[in-house]
Amino acid sequence: MQSARLLLLICLSWLALWPACARALEGLWPPYATEALTAQAKQVGLQIDVPALADPDGAPLGAVVSFGSCTGVLVSPDGLILTNQHCLLGSLQLASSQERQILRDGFLAGTRADELAFDPNLRVYLLADRLDATRGILRGGQRARGRRRFETVNRISKRMIDHCERDPDLRCELSVLNGGREFELLRQRELRDVRLVYVPPMEVANFGGEFDNWMWPRHAADVALVRVWVAPDGSSRTFDADNVPYRSRHWLRTSTAGVELGEPVWLAGFPSRTNRNRTAAELQNVIEWQYPRSIKAMNEVMAVIEAAGEADPKVAMKYAAMLQSIANYEKNFRGQLEGFSARDSLKVKQADEARFKAWLHGTRERERRYAKDVAALDAHLERWRAQRERDFVHGTVLVSGGAVAQGLGLARDLYRLNLARSRPEHRRDAGFQPRDEYRFVARVQSFDRRFDPSVDRQLFEVWLARYLLLPEDQRIPEFEEWLGAKTFRPDTQVADYRDRVDDLFNGTRVAELDTRERWLAAFPGTLDQDPDPMMQLAVKLFPALQRMELEFKRWNGDDARFRSGYLDAYEAFRKSDQRPFYPDANGGLRVTLGTVQAPGGIQGSHLTTMSSLMAKVSGEPPFVFPDPLLRMARQRQFGRYALPGSEPDLPINFLSDLDIAGGNSGSPTLNADGELVGLAFDTTWETVPSNWVFDAERARTIHVDARYWLWLLDEVSNAQSLLKEMGVMRTDPEKDDAR
Repeated sequence: MQSARLLLLICLSWLALWPACARALEGLWPPYATEALTAQAKQVGLQIDVPALADPDGAPLGAVVSFGSCTGVLVSPDGLILTNQHCLLGSLQLASSQERQILRDGFLAGTRADELAFDPNLRVYLLADRLDATRGILRGGQRARGRRRFETVNRISKRMIDHCERDPDLRCELSVLNGGREFELLRQRELRDVRLVYVPPMEVANFGGEFDNWMWPRHAADVALVRVWVAPDGSSRTFDADNVPYRSRHWLRTSTAGVELGEPVWLAGFPSRTNRNRTAAELQNVIEWQYPRSIKAMNEVMAVIEAAGEADPKVAMKYAAMLQSIANYEKNFRGQLEGFSARDSLKVKQADEARFKAWLHGTRERERRYAKDVAALDAHLERWRAQRERDFVHGTVLVSGGAVAQGLGLARDLYRLNLARSRPEHRRDAGFQPRDEYRFVARVQSFDRRFDPSVDRQLFEVWLARYLLLPEDQRIPEFEEWLGAKTFRPDTQVADYRDRVDDLFNGTRVAELDTRERWLAAFPGTLDQDPDPMMQLAVKLFPALQRMELEFKRWNGDDARFRSGYLDAYEAFRKSDQRPFYPDANGGLRVTLGTVQAPGGIQGSHLTTMSSLMAKVSGEPPFVFPDPLLRMARQRQFGRYALPGSEPDLPINFLSDLDIAGGNSGSPTLNADGELVGLAFDTTWETVPSNWVFDAERARTIHVDARYWLWLLDEVSNAQSLLKEMGVMRTDPEKDDAR
């Protein structure tokens, strides 16, 4: 803490002369990028063992875990994991019922025997090691393109993964870096028995709701605790009454000391995707078409779900997690567009690209080495623009399903799985191999917990309305045949096909468990004859899906080939300009360094407190706070977690200038001693555009202050045994329980 205070004094005195104090450090760095991390650690005054980070299975990174789309951290030697509440929304919704509304009311297991197995699909992954697989994947085919390149990479990667997963406890994945220029094989320990230990009520976890989402100041306890269990011999297995808590090799202690303005901090996690190395044309497409188109589609879907939920509380519960997720993306996209406009991001990107291309043609050697691939990528992207609306509409129902046509999406995937079972494992498509079948079992069993036939029909009709706007040459022949459209009519409406839609949704039995289980267990190659109209439509559309995927394989192979060459050139350009270059986030482990900071570009403190939360409480959603907690807050019952001062107050959230992206949710925030001081869960509105164009002046990350979740566990929930397990010892032993 002494070095943090010294750094703060230097920053205040020399702010104009030392940019590091005012500007965030750019970079989501792979842990093995020791040179860059060492330089940045020195810049912020952070003394950590950077070379040790190259071992993901060592301390402290061995305590950082992945949930597949979020991050978490081991906080005890007995498999206790801390993550964000919003990372578990879908699982919490599955565990909720009219009688036991965990998503709304929260949960605390009284003993380990009470810990709740709440989602059979949930997995935790511990990264054991990473292997550079580039040479093995490309094997002399680096210059190949199109479908040949895609199929080559796909075939070799399956072999690598199959060999890697001979250990049944491992889940291996091939991670693609720099658009297909490099490949990593990630060996992960897969833990399959994940049980809920604690989650606060929604009014506490998401205080402020969507109104405060992406905003500062923020007052959310976006935390949850789960525990991973294993067989008595330490091997991984699904839920079993004889399982025991996983013994953690590495775990992080939680600090009660808090953070100070200017203090160096760092973070590790699994950011899913950034686009900072994309081209100006791709950013232009996002600004002018992709995000506006997606926002419109998401609002159409949300309108259907919200109206249905207002009419029926049971429907509202089924779609609560989906609705919150869509609303989060919709607001994020709007924030990005607003930020792009306010900062002329496209002009900045275009100017940088003009400098890049001038550099590219500045010498004959650079032109000879790079120019052909750069030009080929530009032409490749321009070809895609001509069919983007078709791909958006086709992909929504043919490929993703998602929030549209869930019944059709399930029928399609079970039909595809049924066909895959008749082929050798190495010839099955990714996602439909034996290693993936547990997901289908869980999906079939829990489908009706997230599905309402009436809502599904309305969402199908939203998609159908979009489809009918496509020109004739972009329609799907098989779907036209199903509709019974004998000739193309550009003025057709959804109402013209009402009878066809009635037959589909009145005739299907997808809402019945018996039907779904029959589809799942069907003998390979027999679902073509199933009489259910939803399955019949899935069967009819399957050739169209295959054509689209074949086209995607060609597109992906070309994209990887040309983008690899483009990024070779762009990396050389940035290094010649003395700017950092790092691969865009791809779901792999990344480290970022920085300091605790006040807001960027707006006025305000780096810290929110219980006093500022109470000032927001209005008694109306989303600014409702549970009465028992309000009473404690008014009486200033904050215990040892109170901020020092004459009027006790409780820290809630704080800001840093750490560089994060989606997937970093739940990432542990560490101090110079490697102790847990916070949990990342959001960025500010001003930071949202940094996914494409990093803004060193405004980039800010929002963290739950460790003292807030410790107060909730200790003073509010009396879960002293959890604190003891986490190494947060009390001075009052009488409050310890015997959990």
